[in-house]
Amino acid sequence: GTEGRSKYVAWAGDVPAGFLNVWAEVGSVHSAGKRLLYIEHVAAAPGNMAAEVWGKRFEAVGSALFAFTALLSWQKGHEGRIGLHAADESALEFYRRLDVKCGGRMLYPEVKGIVGPTPRGEHERGKTYLETREEGARAWLEKYRG
Repeated sequence: GTEGRSKYVAWAGDVPAGFLNVWAEVGSVHSAGKRLLYIEHVAAAPGNMAAEVWGKRFEAVGSALFAFTALLSWQKGHEGRIGLHAADESALEFYRRLDVKCGGRMLYPEVKGIVGPTPRGEHERGKTYLETREEGARAWLEKYRG
């Protein structure tokens, strides 16, 4: 079932900017006995890119949603731990760039062969699994502190 899934929508005024689906209380692959927040889906709305009918209206929606996920992880007592499977090579490059922006402290080494915690978990086995280090997630979240 989907009882463990939480859904969030990011708004810019009255315009949706992105969405996020997360699962709580998932076991960490890299930290035995620890729990994390698992990102099932994260996406920026089409306004995050230029198109024939509009110019780019939003910036860094995916990065902000990732920071929001780190905040949720802290609030749920998971110390900023986040796990996810990169959907494709473009998504993997996005997360690698976030890691570089944190001086290479954001992510544990990439892993393949990990089953996801969602009902479609077996489908994720062939994708690259990423998990944040607590200190890296904290550093990313601090970039958003106002």
